[in-house]
Amino acid sequence: MSELQAAVERVWPGEDARIEVLGGGITNHNVKVEIGGETYVLRVAGKDTNLLGIDRTVELEATKAAAALGIGPEVIDFVQPEGWLVTRFVDGTTPSIESMREPTMLARVAGALRAFHGAPPISGSFDSFASSSSIGTPLGRTVEPSRVPTNGRTGSQRGSRESARVGRPSPATTTS
Repeated sequence: MSELQAAVERVWPGEDARIEVLGGGITNHNVKVEIGGETYVLRVAGKDTNLLGIDRTVELEATKAAAALGIGPEVIDFVQPEGWLVTRFVDGTTPSIESMREPTMLARVAGALRAFHGAPPISGSFDSFASSSSIGTPLGRTVEPSRVPTNGRTGSQRGSRESARVGRPSPATTTS
């Protein structure tokens, strides 16, 4: 039995589940699970993702907030202590780069982002810049920030990008 099959058995013990591994996860393994006429996605958190600064309880809160706004799947379960997330499966396709450039699609994406960022704040945040400034290694050592790959950007360029990143805008910076 594979690790993902064992995870499905842990969430739905004794059920006759049909599974399909979904691609696209960076820090997670995603599995489409069909049971009794219902279809779900089980998101199995990758090993040691907490070292990247990922807080799965904050991620759960954000996923529930997106679902409440109608821009994310319904949350069915959250499996502790692993931090696995179970949501309804949403049938669809991944938009191509070309379609993402179309005004209609850009308006849909902007509307979803506007809805989420205009909603009440969630209890935590994830700062990819802060988490990458000191990357843990399997031996417990850290990589000095000067050795973190920067894709050719200098420290001042990274700093200006960090200060320009989009978060939940404060009322003073919100524009219409």
